[in-house]
Amino acid sequence: MKKVYILHEYGEPRHFKAVDYLKEKGKLDEIIYLEFNVIKAFMKGIIKFEINKSLRAIRNLILIIKLLFLRNQNIILGMAPYDKFIFIANILANKHDIFYFTSWPYWGRNKQPKNYLIGNKIIYKQWERFLQKVKKVTVTKKAGEELKRNGFGNFIYNIPHCVEVERFYPRNDFLEFNKKELKVLYVGRLVEEKGLQYIKEVIYLLSKEDFEFNIVGDGPDKDILDEVFLLSNVNYFGKVKDKNKLARIFRNNDMLILPSYEIDIWEELFGIVIIEAMASGLTVISTDCIGPKEIIDNNINGFLIPQKNSVILKERLEKVYNNRDLLNHLKKNAFEKAMKEYKVEVCAHEWEKALGINK
Repeated sequence: MKKVYILHEYGEPRHFKAVDYLKEKGKLDEIIYLEFNVIKAFMKGIIKFEINKSLRAIRNLILIIKLLFLRNQNIILGMAPYDKFIFIANILANKHDIFYFTSWPYWGRNKQPKNYLIGNKIIYKQWERFLQKVKKVTVTKKAGEELKRNGFGNFIYNIPHCVEVERFYPRNDFLEFNKKELKVLYVGRLVEEKGLQYIKEVIYLLSKEDFEFNIVGDGPDKDILDEVFLLSNVNYFGKVKDKNKLARIFRNNDMLILPSYEIDIWEELFGIVIIEAMASGLTVISTDCIGPKEIIDNNINGFLIPQKNSVILKERLEKVYNNRDLLNHLKKNAFEKAMKEYKVEVCAHEWEKALGINK
């Protein structure tokens, strides 16, 4: 059995539920979560008078320094592509067994999530060394294929994000849709590239009597939707931190929409809300970004539509509203795929193989 460090810029424990499951089952001795954005976290704690945040940042710094002097530890590292932490990451890669956890599919430098005024070439070279040395765990097959295509094809494992089916599960009658009103859900950050304008447009295009829209989330572009929050068929929940409450909201809806579109520095590279919706008995209409294309089988367990197109989004919603058998068929298939491919136990088995547990 092993001890595993999970080193991530912001922690993100929900990305590693499958690894937590291995510890719960006694297959790992210990998991130590660390965040490497220590300076930012420390200052945020000071400014907001949140002493626990500052103390945690100090603890993280001490443990990261300790790792620089240890050897042969198992480290799962989540780090944005071309992040400057790469200099520390390369030192760690020389001493430890690193599993780089990523969804990024653009290693040919044709898209840059981070760009610096100086030192870009040095950072790129450091990243190339890092990707050659470490094991890679990709949440999509596309991310793995692009690593291979760019010469980093050694030691790649494809392990998607997972969903806690004990929390996200369907209503008993989820396949007996006979209501007049179709309940449509959006869950996510309220930022423009999530397709907020197209959500707004489709709300106005559809009948108030036939469609109810439920919006969960918050963000800097909330004002795009402010006017539709005043409509009688739109409910706004704000940001829901309580996962059990969020799961209940999922169960009380019929469909999830995710009309994200690609911008220069971002794309929907997975979509955890999609698998949460599927496990909750919903079917999903999403745009054809990289992540959703691997999760949704078009016309089988959901719909994939072109980006930036509220008319087709409207047509798909009307299609399932007018064909209840189709809706129930899509929901059944979506639920079955979630159970088969995205349960914590399924993904934990893949992590077990990648980490070499019980070899």
